[in-house]
Amino acid sequence: MSYTLYSITGCTRCKILKAAMADKELAYEEKNMLAEGKEDFQKFYSQNRKFIVRGAEGIEFPLLHCPVGILQGLPATLAQVLFDVKLNGFVSVGSLHKEWVDGLHVSGGNPYYADDFLQLLRTIKSNNMKLQLETDGRNPALLERILAENLASVVIMNVLGPARIYPSLLGQDVNPAEIQQSIELVAKSPEYKFLARVTPQLTPADVGETAQRISEATGSMKTPYYLKPVDPNEPGSLLPHRSAARRFLVLTDIETACQ
Repeated sequence: MSYTLYSITGCTRCKILKAAMADKELAYEEKNMLAEGKEDFQKFYSQNRKFIVRGAEGIEFPLLHCPVGILQGLPATLAQVLFDVKLNGFVSVGSLHKEWVDGLHVSGGNPYYADDFLQLLRTIKSNNMKLQLETDGRNPALLERILAENLASVVIMNVLGPARIYPSLLGQDVNPAEIQQSIELVAKSPEYKFLARVTPQLTPADVGETAQRISEATGSMKTPYYLKPVDPNEPGSLLPHRSAARRFLVLTDIETACQ
């Protein structure tokens, strides 16, 4: 199967991907959805709508139709071109625009391919892009290398809860020391925040215990900590969780859709 790149005029991310494809001598057909490829893209989109993410800013480009399927956004498409499927789990469709790139997940991929993930980050940053990375606390050794090279402009740690409940949430063994190490590392990044997506299973006591661990690891009660409701229309349901967390992190707040 051939490669088809759906691009858009003025797309810096598309230019980065095309340069990588040229370096790899990878043949492809480009269709610019604002020019001669408009009708082709509309047809492709109508046939594959359920596989294409459309966010608040519209469709994220570049969009690559390749042997493994439909890939979207710079991290996922560039990872495929450079490393095939090795970085699955490390990358996803992003939502940030202009000079920012997200959709990069330190904890999501196979640590065996850490060197390849680092090379992906270097490639993106070398094109004058700023990187926002996410972690849930796993793979702290990789996070440490990322921070040592100053590859991340922002790091967001999605704290799933107290370390003791990670195995039940993820379905795998997790070393509590790694979660603690990641918390300490995140607080050393240029800009960071801690985030908890509060499911019905996560009690106020769990959130308070997590806040205490963050406070102890960072040595500050003013570490930014945000609670995100499962239902964005019901932020008030997290008031007990916020109160429990504020005993240890006084700036804890409930994240709204606009944050």
